[in-house]
Amino acid sequence: MLSSLNKVVCSALSVSSAALMVLSVSSVAPDAQSASSESTFLSRVRRLTVEGKRAGEGYWSPDGKRLVFQSERDPANPFYQIFVLDFATGDTKRISPGMGKTTCAFFRPGSDEIMFGSTHLDPKSKQYQDEELAFRASGKERRYAWDYDAEMDIFAYSEKTGTLKQLTTAKGYDAEGGYSPDVIVVNKGMPVRLNFYRDETSSCSEQVIFGDFRIARNLPAFKTTKIEFTPDKAGKFTFTCGMNMLRGKLIVVSS
Repeated sequence: MLSSLNKVVCSALSVSSAALMVLSVSSVAPDAQSASSESTFLSRVRRLTVEGKRAGEGYWSPDGKRLVFQSERDPANPFYQIFVLDFATGDTKRISPGMGKTTCAFFRPGSDEIMFGSTHLDPKSKQYQDEELAFRASGKERRYAWDYDAEMDIFAYSEKTGTLKQLTTAKGYDAEGGYSPDVIVVNKGMPVRLNFYRDETSSCSEQVIFGDFRIARNLPAFKTTKIEFTPDKAGKFTFTCGMNMLRGKLIVVSS
């Protein structure tokens, strides 16, 4: 485990480390370098949700079998709540409390937890719901704007126990969290590109090694090094620095 990882930028799957930084992880089509192949990434578009007024911010589970997303579909609550869609059964389950507003759900890799932001502890939640319902019923309209609610805090939901754990308590808008990806999930048989950025000069971080795939690559300081390969076997594999002190896990799943 890369114990020194300390910051995540979700949009690029970027992680700062005192020694090693994984900037991005992406599955790459064989002809991805061709500009004319861009349309292949938008082929076979399928609608996944149909219920409710709107739905958005969907994120895949690490194994690709489920989707966590936010949706407005409760007649008594006009705001987003968090749901999990199981593609094997087609079942959709709400995992947020049902009160208040929610946003930004995320599967925590290697655990049974799902993280999201919620205002359900705000004593005025029901009042705000009723006021919003009344506004919509009036036929009036207003431009869309995201409400950075000061009562929004981050919670972790356990799928095993059904319990909810509060992760932030400070006054102010808390949401859009992410976990440092010392666990990277990719598909077997799909080309993968890993971009490593080394932001210091310690000899411990001079090299990254994926021993199970016979990959050892030197990492020049303050530069990005690309590692491209196609995992040919499924399972859980450890990657390390050259001194075996910084460690992470690569999970390869069958497509």
